[in-house]
Amino acid sequence: MGEGIMKNNHTSIIFGLIVSLILTSCGSSKKERAEMFYLNGIDEFQQRDYKEAIESFSKSIELNNEFADSYETRGLCYIKVEKFKEAARDLDKALSLNGKNTLIYLHRGIARSGTGDYKGAIEDFDLVERIIPSEKNIYSKRGYAKYKLKNYRGSYEDLTRAIALYPTEPENYNLRGIVGKDWKHYKSALKDFDRALKIDSSNHFAYINKGDTRLEMGDLPGAMDEYSKAISLNQKDYVPFANRASVKLKLSNVDGALDDLSSAIKIAPNQSYLFENRAALRLKRGEYKQAIADYSKAIQLEPKSAYLYHERGLAKRKIGDKKGCLDDIV
Repeated sequence: MGEGIMKNNHTSIIFGLIVSLILTSCGSSKKERAEMFYLNGIDEFQQRDYKEAIESFSKSIELNNEFADSYETRGLCYIKVEKFKEAARDLDKALSLNGKNTLIYLHRGIARSGTGDYKGAIEDFDLVERIIPSEKNIYSKRGYAKYKLKNYRGSYEDLTRAIALYPTEPENYNLRGIVGKDWKHYKSALKDFDRALKIDSSNHFAYINKGDTRLEMGDLPGAMDEYSKAISLNQKDYVPFANRASVKLKLSNVDGALDDLSSAIKIAPNQSYLFENRAALRLKRGEYKQAIADYSKAIQLEPKSAYLYHERGLAKRKIGDKKGCLDDIV
C-alpha cells in the first residue's frame, strides 16, 4: 500500500510537481490520473498530512470509483483523524471491490471499534486471525473491543497473546492492567502497570492507572502518591489532578482538593464535571456565590443537565435568591 515511499520533504515537493505536470497532460486517461492522485495521496499520508491526503484520494475516487486502494487508504486517513464512521464506510466499499485483501478487514475492525461497534470489530479481527494469526495488531485491538463489552476474560487472554508476540510494547501491559483492575484482580493489575513503567518510566498513564487501582483497593495514601508521580511527569494532563482531588477529599483535605480541581480546570476548562465538583465543595464551605458561578460554568457546557440546574437553585436559595432558585428548580 505504498508504505515504502520515502519520507522526505524535498522528494515530496518534486513528486508533487511531477504529478501536476502529468495530470495536466492531455493524453492521460482517467484511470492514469486516478493512479497519480492515489500516489500523491500516499506521499501525503506518509508525511502525516491526512487532510491533504484525503483530498487526493477523493480526487482519485472521482476519476475511478472502482479503485479499491484509494478507498482503503482514505479510510486509514479517516481513522487517523478519528472520523470512524467515514472510515468504516470507505473500508466497506474497499472490501466490496477487493474482498481478498485481509488487511482491509483489520482496518475496518479498527474503524468499527471507533464507532462503538465492538461486536462487528471482533468479527473482523476474528477473520484476520484465521488468515494471518501472526498479525501484531489483532490481539491488542480485539482485546480492547472485548474489554469494552466487559468480556474481561477474553480481553485478558487476547492481551496476553499480544504481549507474548510483542513483550516490549508498554501499552499492552497498561491495557491488560486496566482489564485486571476492572476484573477486580488488583495485584496482577499493579504488576502490569509496573511492567509498563519498566519499559517506559515516563509513561504517566501507568501511574494514573496505578492510582485508580489503589483507590479502588482503599489505599488512599498509595493512590495519592501514584497521582502525584503522574503529575510530576506530565502537568498538562488534567486527569491526575482531578483524581488526586477526590483522594484529598476522602482524606478531609478540602483545601487541597479545591487546589487540585482548580489546576485541572485551568488545563481542561471544557470539562463540566470539574466545575460541578468544585461547586459542590464550595457549597459545603459556604462559598455560595463561587459555587453558583461554577454551576453556571458547568451548565454552559451541559445546558440540558437538570441536575446542575437543581444544584444551582439550591445554592441560590442559600443567598436568599428565591426567584433564581425557583427558576432553576421548577
